[in-house]
Amino acid sequence: MRKAEIDALLLAHAGRARPVAFFHVLRQTRLEADDHAFLVEHERDLGPADLLRWRSRCEGDASRIVIGILAARARSSPDVFEHEILGSPRLDLSDADWSLLEAEVAGNVPERVLDLVRARGGVRTARPVEDGYVTPRRIESAELKNEDVPPIELDGPPWDALSTRELFDAVRAGRIALDEQGLATLVMSRARSTTEDWSSVVCDFPAGLQDAVIEKARRTTRGNERANLLAWLEAHGASRGALLDLALDRERESASLALMSWVDKQLGSRASWEKHGPDIVFRLLGQRSYADMADLATLAYSRAPREGEGPPRGLVEAIHAAFALAFVKTAREALKLGDTKAAMAVLSALACLDPPSRVSATVHELRRVPDVPAEVLEILAVNERLVKHSAATEASLEAIIAAVHVLVDALA
Repeated sequence: MRKAEIDALLLAHAGRARPVAFFHVLRQTRLEADDHAFLVEHERDLGPADLLRWRSRCEGDASRIVIGILAARARSSPDVFEHEILGSPRLDLSDADWSLLEAEVAGNVPERVLDLVRARGGVRTARPVEDGYVTPRRIESAELKNEDVPPIELDGPPWDALSTRELFDAVRAGRIALDEQGLATLVMSRARSTTEDWSSVVCDFPAGLQDAVIEKARRTTRGNERANLLAWLEAHGASRGALLDLALDRERESASLALMSWVDKQLGSRASWEKHGPDIVFRLLGQRSYADMADLATLAYSRAPREGEGPPRGLVEAIHAAFALAFVKTAREALKLGDTKAAMAVLSALACLDPPSRVSATVHELRRVPDVPAEVLEILAVNERLVKHSAATEASLEAIIAAVHVLVDALA
């Protein structure tokens, strides 16, 4: 990266060097002179893992700089150095690195630490795999034992004391006389007023109660309940687009893995991600539902069929493209509103992704927004360069999670 690009990213992260190093500079496979200069300037902000990542990306004599910093930390805090550096599960240092490190710390650290340096960090024992892991399985409904519901003695209205389950069972058993229209009216009234969880009772609802279920799904503040109601609506033929709109209309609702799991099932193919993915991510980002964004990506990767060691490349490209397009749309709206901080945050997150090059035109169009600040143009230039030459070969779940963390950090 060029110094101007790094400075723009630093501004996006409110002057905090560590996020810039962790999410951007050290995620590059190859470092340039300005990258090394930035890391040297802010080496006090780097943790042990950052230093080791830096060393793994060094070429030629650049590694001597990192070894010198490690040696300085060993001399100032030998116990911390022993635990965090020498105790690291993986130490990819060359023989020349170890020899230089030994020469730098000899006589300045306790003998036990020096012995570990001479032993190249010491022996690393593999952690044994324990027996007794629980294997999850699907429980069929036939295995569940339902207790018989005792009969309810009714003298007539009021019925408000009954739960929706009790009320529905009483109507179905003929203890309350209601025709289909009367039942639909009563259940709709319940949908608008009750705080009950309908996750179980909805399984027994007839198709004629679809409007009431939609109303209940719209009003509930429980993500798990909404996911169950959406599953019922899907089984009764409601359109995918309408259900996705309902799933994401969540102003009063907390994050829900169950709800994101239902949404992910609607995005099981490349075509689905291309059609619905950008809008879904855009709406989640607008709600600042960062946990849901991470869950959605994780579920998509974990549930996808395998091609070799990962999901199909076309699906991965579509997921990264969806996140990228959502970020660009958010940046455009932020620039139009004069919200430079938000625009820089989402463009900083965009730099973590590896979308296909077809996204480049959309990224470049941001330059057409009037009065784009100079610092935003610098981050935009980073993205233009990255996307233009991208083949999406490095697209990964880790990149999306990194992008989400950038949003959390930059918008905090």
